[in-house]
Amino acid sequence: MKNKIFALAMIFCSFAFAQDFDDWGSFSDDTDGFGGGSSPSITFSGEGELQGRMYLDKPKYESQKDSDYDSVSDFPVTATPSAKLGINFSGTNVDADIQLKFDENAIKDYPQDVINELTVRGYFGKLKLEAGKMKVIWGKGDKLHVLDNFNADDYTDFIVPEYIDRRLSTPMFRAIYSFEKNDLRLEGIWTPYMEKDRFATDGIWTPDAYTELKNSVTEIASKRAAGGTAGLMAAAQFDQNDLYPDTQKLKYTQAGLRLTGTFGSFDWGASYYYGHYKQPSADLSATILSGKTTMPSLEYDWKQTFGLEAATVLGRFNLRGASSHQISPFVAALRSDCAEDCGECYGVQLVYSGSFVLTAEKTFEGSVRLQGGVNGTNFEWALGANESFIAPQALLCYSCGGLGAMSGEYADFLREYIVNPRCAYKRRPIVVNNWEATYFDFDATKLCAIIGEAAKLGIDTFVLDDGWFGARNNDKAGLGDWVVNEQKLSGGL
Repeated sequence: MKNKIFALAMIFCSFAFAQDFDDWGSFSDDTDGFGGGSSPSITFSGEGELQGRMYLDKPKYESQKDSDYDSVSDFPVTATPSAKLGINFSGTNVDADIQLKFDENAIKDYPQDVINELTVRGYFGKLKLEAGKMKVIWGKGDKLHVLDNFNADDYTDFIVPEYIDRRLSTPMFRAIYSFEKNDLRLEGIWTPYMEKDRFATDGIWTPDAYTELKNSVTEIASKRAAGGTAGLMAAAQFDQNDLYPDTQKLKYTQAGLRLTGTFGSFDWGASYYYGHYKQPSADLSATILSGKTTMPSLEYDWKQTFGLEAATVLGRFNLRGASSHQISPFVAALRSDCAEDCGECYGVQLVYSGSFVLTAEKTFEGSVRLQGGVNGTNFEWALGANESFIAPQALLCYSCGGLGAMSGEYADFLREYIVNPRCAYKRRPIVVNNWEATYFDFDATKLCAIIGEAAKLGIDTFVLDDGWFGARNNDKAGLGDWVVNEQKLSGGL
């Protein structure tokens, strides 16, 4: 967009709650349908939000004149409340999860979005079956995934914080089979139809292609209306949305297979997707040949994707394509000509691993002020008489040799003055964690296999990650229940 759009979004109020109901009088320990294991449980969770926005640019699509915007207070401000409610049921061999979303857009325009996700899972040994209105992510990466094709995206609002929040859930069936060797996992997905990408049809987020199509259709409808009574009636009955094919048919079914595994420290995957593009293509040949009297034809083209994915670590480099330290307590101010090996820059590095804040502000005199320290949000520290509080230290660095020289200065200083001198120049102890290898899907046999391979490599310590307690088979259940899940770890820890 050519216009600069400045959006102010504030969270005015929010709330969150979670409640577990672990003992149901209507379920006994010998219930056949749940395998006779631990008692089923239900967990409720939720949050609420009130978001305010102000766009400090004249909306060109509105009819106001420039004189209507004499001060900031003349610009429109919107307040949008929203709420989410999650309900999770977890049994021994079955669990279910529903995520509800309540906002103006969902309730008024897209009521199907109120059910944001709905998943029912069944566990049959090494086979897991899922069905419902779901979102899935295929590929390696922390944000965008080029192999991710099953779910459409909602582009009606571009101020969306997370990639997954933009996805539109789709009815689908999913089967996952885990093999014992090399953490092989075979996954299959089928959807009976396809959700298409969603775009704004008015306002600042309307795509130019949509506007051009609308203008062409309007011109054709006007020519038809001028062609007599029949043309006038056809134009009156025409709706631009009729141009878009109905994708909720078996013609637009989707299917895919994905095989993932590990080879040493190398994670790999191969996948195949069969379906359609989520955005339509327009055939304008008949429209042009008819002198713009024939409506254009829209279609969601057929698509096949053969995918390969991989992730590993070489030396200090994580080859997933994104930094493994996404929020670092560091900030640098650079002159406009600063580069890796030349130019002036100033760095601020907090010696602190807790919740922090770093800000940069340009004063009215033109200087730039960098500030950093403990994050004041929800921070409280009670001091008694004659007690003191030591704030985090900040390491300041200046370099006239670019960012590379600054990195070297920081590395030398940390090694000499911050790292414990007993281990500053020694080989670091090595720790292996099972999370990326197993996620929630593990048992004692699988963990012992990891430990055995780690010992052969000289790894010092094994850390058991999330999923060993309660009904913790996914990230929406069991949190806070610190009782060992003996279905996974027979005999306990």
